[in-house]
Amino acid sequence: MNAIFSRMVRALSFDERLYLEIAGDSSAITQAATIVMLGAIAQVIGLQGADPRCFLIFMVHRLVWWIVISVLIFIVGHRLFPPKLTDYGANQPGPDLFKVVRVIGFTMTPRLFLIASLVPFIGYALRLGIIPFWWIGLMIIAVKNLFGYDQVTRAALVVGVGFIPLMLLEPFIFAVGAGGTC
Repeated sequence: MNAIFSRMVRALSFDERLYLEIAGDSSAITQAATIVMLGAIAQVIGLQGADPRCFLIFMVHRLVWWIVISVLIFIVGHRLFPPKLTDYGANQPGPDLFKVVRVIGFTMTPRLFLIASLVPFIGYALRLGIIPFWWIGLMIIAVKNLFGYDQVTRAALVVGVGFIPLMLLEPFIFAVGAGGTC
């Protein structure tokens, strides 16, 4: 438990070395999945008046969402924006899908703060501003390090382009089983 907590703190503080460490640690997949599930639980608790059945629904949806965004980032990073010859990662093989999945799971650590959505005014700022920007910022830093880009803008393009198909798929991911109560 101490190892995951330490890694979560490092993730929250934009520790760039963490993402290469996680990419190299195949056992970190369990930690990444735990972070995703805890973020889903925090989100349900932060929703006022959410049905208790939402816990399971949100966990399943967040796990699916995590896998889908990881696959999209993997494809976009390898096919559309592979490292340039001048990038420090150009002479190294790109990350495999499992490395991307592990690392993207850790970038979701700020979602744990969604539990504070219950707090008036602060919760609104957290849910709609601070947490999404923090989370996307972590994704950009993680992608930069995973693919070996020299520029943050290229990593931001990978994340941004990866989100486009996800936004189109998301209504279908979340429509199944929600029944409007979550």
